[in-house]
Amino acid sequence: MKRNLLSALIYLACTSCLFAQSDPVLLRINNEEVTRSEFEYIYNKHNSQNVLEKKTLPEYMELFINFKLKVAAAQREGLDTTNAFKDELNGYRMQVAKSYLTDEDAERYYLEQLYEEMKIGGKAHRVKILQILHRLPQNVSKSEIAQAQQQMDSIYNVIQQSGGSNFDEMVSRFSDDKRMQTFGALQVTENFADQVFALPVGSITRPFFSAYGLHIVKILDKGDLLTFDEMKRDFETRSMRREGHTLGTSIRINSLLDEYRFTPVAEAVQELYANGKTDKILFYLDGQPYDGQLFRQFALSHPMQVNDQYNAFIKKTVLDYENSRLEEKYPDFRLLIQEYHDGMLLFEISCRKVWDLAQNDEVGQSAYFTAHAKDYNWELPRFNGVVVHSSDRKMLKQIKKQLRKINPPLNKYTVEKHLTALGLSPLVVEDGVYAVGQNQYVDHYIFKVGPLVSMPDYPYTYVYGDKQKGPSDYREVRGQVISDYQNFLEQAWIKELRSNSKVEINQEVLKTVNNH
Repeated sequence: MKRNLLSALIYLACTSCLFAQSDPVLLRINNEEVTRSEFEYIYNKHNSQNVLEKKTLPEYMELFINFKLKVAAAQREGLDTTNAFKDELNGYRMQVAKSYLTDEDAERYYLEQLYEEMKIGGKAHRVKILQILHRLPQNVSKSEIAQAQQQMDSIYNVIQQSGGSNFDEMVSRFSDDKRMQTFGALQVTENFADQVFALPVGSITRPFFSAYGLHIVKILDKGDLLTFDEMKRDFETRSMRREGHTLGTSIRINSLLDEYRFTPVAEAVQELYANGKTDKILFYLDGQPYDGQLFRQFALSHPMQVNDQYNAFIKKTVLDYENSRLEEKYPDFRLLIQEYHDGMLLFEISCRKVWDLAQNDEVGQSAYFTAHAKDYNWELPRFNGVVVHSSDRKMLKQIKKQLRKINPPLNKYTVEKHLTALGLSPLVVEDGVYAVGQNQYVDHYIFKVGPLVSMPDYPYTYVYGDKQKGPSDYREVRGQVISDYQNFLEQAWIKELRSNSKVEINQEVLKTVNNH
């Protein structure tokens, strides 16, 4: 006994060592471990998506450390504990998990075969019909079936004798459904579709049975078969309506039942079917028991017949179990969810610490601009001021005197308001910050270049303002200032995070990234 226990412990220890060697710790940030696989996943994804901005391993390691430090800062502030965060992450996980809980390849293969059969059979996607329907109740007797069949055969013979010309009359007299209707191929039972959808327009079927009763159907019109991808949505809708999930999910469920060694307990299942309840273990899945109490909890919210409830309970149990193990079974799934988790935190903490702060902090923007004014100087000087056009030479002389009396800021609105109040109009005013080539009047009078063509109705022009090496106010270049201020805040934040953190890189493991 002791020898067996010792052997088991040695095996577990060896297995743990092998796993650790296959995915060693590459990095520790404040004692939080990052494995090589996690780093490789993010590193390779970045370089594949940013071909023009590929990073070397050392370059990306620095970015990755900063990224992890920011995520840790967000967690310290509890941003991952809010209901909004949890709901969004769970919603994303559910979307990604769908592809792991369905066998999409098997489903597509099966549906493609079914689609080809529909094409070969000449089936339409949609038909418009008129029918003679004799409804039959679920508990109909054999004699009633025989009587109904005899009546419908007689009606069919009368229709055939008239060449189909009296079909509308027969519908009016005998049908339990007198409406013209249009059906999609996947909206009806397979038996109904087989009888109707391959027939040409104008055809009349022989009497046939469906779940609703006996039918004689006339094809009034039909639409061509849609493309496979268009039909696939209808296939999925029918499967969801009938089974509660897609065909691919059904295929996956069957595979999982084998993988997890689904083992029903016949005695308990028989008791459940007989009494509608049991306290016994109904089945084992991956060695774990699932009993009648768990079934009762499920059945309360799934009203249906007991056997249907039991089958639905099995399907939900195996899907829930597989869903709970996705991160463990599929490293790519785990890394994708981790990436989204960290990305959400990075976005939220960056908004708080950098982006929103820089966007709304006008005092900070102004201070940053003042401290870095030279960085915004233009390559060539520009003119900042107004260009005033007048229809009268004498009036222009008065305008020149008045412009010197207007308090800054000097712009079109203030100039027009001041001069018009003094009766110095009509006139035309332009304002702005102009480089060479942007305004012919500024070019001629300030920069002394280029030809000049006066305005026909306002031939007298005066240009008033100053030459500047750069903008005089941060609001003139606010977009660039905000961007630069954001970078400034982020670098200061990163410096603070780095100074308060312990980062350890395993250089030997780093050498094996993408090389193992």
